[in-house]
Amino acid sequence: MGEDKKEKKPLVRAFSAGGVVYRKTTKGREWLLIKPTGTKQWRFPKGTIDKGETSKEAAEREVFEETGVKVEIEEKIGSEQYFFQLKGERIFKIVTFFLMKQVGGKVFVEDKWAHEVEEVCWFDEENALMSLSFKGERDILKKAINKLVNNK
Repeated sequence: MGEDKKEKKPLVRAFSAGGVVYRKTTKGREWLLIKPTGTKQWRFPKGTIDKGETSKEAAEREVFEETGVKVEIEEKIGSEQYFFQLKGERIFKIVTFFLMKQVGGKVFVEDKWAHEVEEVCWFDEENALMSLSFKGERDILKKAINKLVNNK
């Protein structure tokens, strides 16, 4: 009665892919995380799957673009799904993550990606789990750690 109904915005689907990247050191495994520009969040490198690209190709490309690290994909490790709003659109995002091992390159953010990534850092397992900003990504990391522990 007299209430204005909010116009329901259409739902847009978005697909991304990312990497759960590790390397072995003398102190154990380390995990590669990024801090997106303008945030205090630590996340896995990830990004939009381009037209004509597979999720694996997108994950490898995004990891290299955002971190400078070359990787070898070992396997799909899981996915996360969430809703958010951007520029008035409701977006349902599905992110597929791949377990990856560093095979080359070194941590470096090119100037052309500095608007997206402020910092890249290797973390030991305990600090990676504490530093990841979102539960979904912490769960993905736990799954990756368990896979590596149980496959050895």
